[in-house]
Amino acid sequence: GIVSYDPVLRAGRREGEEVRGFTFQVEAIRRAGSWQRARGSVAVSWKADRNARAAHYGERWMLSGLVAIAEPDPLMLNRPQYTLNVEPASARFLSDGHGSPWVSFCLRGRRASYDILGRGLEQFPMQAGLLRALILGYRQELPDELYRSFSLTGTLHVVAISGMHVVILGVLFMAFLKGLGFSRRVWVLLLAPLLVAYTVATGMSASAVRACVMAI
Repeated sequence: GIVSYDPVLRAGRREGEEVRGFTFQVEAIRRAGSWQRARGSVAVSWKADRNARAAHYGERWMLSGLVAIAEPDPLMLNRPQYTLNVEPASARFLSDGHGSPWVSFCLRGRRASYDILGRGLEQFPMQAGLLRALILGYRQELPDELYRSFSLTGTLHVVAISGMHVVILGVLFMAFLKGLGFSRRVWVLLLAPLLVAYTVATGMSASAVRACVMAI
């Protein structure tokens, strides 16, 4: 099948292990010794070595593992009905370029921004992880202690990309455009593509999409 979005990563229980979670659009399954075409999606949970090849949006992979019925979650209306726990040794990359070029462009920008935000902070991994979580929604590098602190104080939403992040970004760029002397009549031509790209790259949560539409 095809990876339908960049995986969400979190630290595994063992040293050097990470758990990759993403939605996988199924194209074929192997049953009774032969391949059969299939259609649908599964929620993938894949424990892998951090140095192993990462999966990205639009890539076709062959995965093996145990398929199970997913637990119902009323807060996730679009959650796949099935889950796939991948056998790490079975994962095989096949090809890429099977996704939307626009979404691929946005996600490449997000990954490039991830690297940029870490420059000069190699000795301060917690601060770099916090920046990446606040701006890009990468929460996998937050230390467990810091994550628990956010959770216990009711501020975990700050590191989950939402409408607040889109609004702050929009206000900052409007101030920037105003400072450069651009008329309000042309703001949308410059601001709309940026806000749409940011919203797509960070996961298109409902609140972020709503804020993006209202800002435009």
